[in-house]
Amino acid sequence: MLKKATLSLLFFTFIVAASLWYYCFHVLPKDLKEYEKELKAKTAHINNEKNKTPSFKQHRTGVRKDMWIITNQLTEHHQIEASCSTLMVKKIKGAWDIQEHLQDVVCCINPQNGQTKVIKTPEGFYDYKKKSFNSKKVDLFFFDPSSFSLKQLNSLTATSLKLQAYDVSFSLEAPELTFQATRLFGTAQKSL
Repeated sequence: MLKKATLSLLFFTFIVAASLWYYCFHVLPKDLKEYEKELKAKTAHINNEKNKTPSFKQHRTGVRKDMWIITNQLTEHHQIEASCSTLMVKKIKGAWDIQEHLQDVVCCINPQNGQTKVIKTPEGFYDYKKKSFNSKKVDLFFFDPSSFSLKQLNSLTATSLKLQAYDVSFSLEAPELTFQATRLFGTAQKSL
């Protein structure tokens, strides 16, 4: 009797184990189709994410950039100030592109061997990779560097030459600063 009970228990255990194995490891055709559908959807999502260009934005207020260029024993200090800006970071063709859209901008270009230039414009773009600034429809002020200090940047009350330009750009890329302005017009002014 004990043998029959043992054999019955062993047989019952075998049937339960075989059923469990079949249930856990056997794939039904409908389950296989569902799995393939989920796999295709996941693969499509991954491909979309790979093709998507990552980008980031940061809004800032009270922006000030101080740039120093040291060449041939000379040190030049240049400055960009803006009331607010939007910093934009994008990945383009595997490389990061970083630009800043500045608003209510005042730039001071203060070379050691030339006139100090002050640029006032409602908006401009600074490209971090090229180390360049571009703007359209700007007011340009030219000062004698011996009589100009950075403290005058906000007041602009010194004797100067004031011009307006359609397009202004400058680059701080080494070895020296390059400055370009197009379609200039204006007059000399005693007080601004």
